[in-house]
Order: sequence, then C-alpha cells, then structure tokens
Amino acid sequence: METGKFYFIKDSFYEKFNDCGLMGNKEFDNGAHGRPCFYCFKLDGYCWMIPISSKVDKYEKLYNEKMSRYKGKFDGIRFGYVNGEKRAFLIQNLCPVTEEYIDKKYKINNDTIDVTIKLYP
Repeated sequence: METGKFYFIKDSFYEKFNDCGLMGNKEFDNGAHGRPCFYCFKLDGYCWMIPISSKVDKYEKLYNEKMSRYKGKFDGIRFGYVNGEKRAFLIQNLCPVTEEYIDKKYKINNDTIDVTIKLYP
C-alpha cells in the first residue's frame, strides 16, 4: 500500500470488524468499482485509511455545524478533488487497515492509471 493512493477494502474486513463504524461496502457503481474508496497514508509503520464520500453537501453542512460549535477548530472533515470531482475526506473516520484486507487500488482509464491526489508538504 502506498501513501497518496486510493484503495477499496474487502468485504472480509467488514465481516470481521462489523461494528467498526465505517461506511460499509456497496455494490458496484456503474460496473466500475465498489464503494467507498479510501485514501491511504503511512505513518509510523501503519497504513491509515481515510474514507472519502461523494456526499459533499451533507458533509459541508456537518463541517459548518462543527466549525460553529467548536469556534473554528474542527479538523475531522476536509474537502478535495478526486478525478476532478469534489469529495469529502472523512478524517474523523480514519482507521488502520492491513494489506490482507485491501481488495484493489482505485484506478481509471481501463484500470491502467492509479487514482492519486497531489500531496503538499
């Protein structure tokens, strides 16, 4: 697993950790892939997975409510673009996942190009 790449988690992860609080897998989306996908980053020897969501309006509302409640100090949700589409990065739901539970990388262009986002220092 590589930092900056997106992955799909196997159903077996959700079966083993059925009360983990993560969004569960859904059926294939227009035949392209399962959902949700997760952004991976490595830190201190662990692979951390951040779920991303296309429900931007829902999470913008939640983000604004939290920012208001906590006086501008809330870092549980961030927004960015994945394949040109705005997405919500649900940092509040990050979790560690080992490679045995990774189904595959999220790829485009007939499964030939890894989906990534530009990382800034």
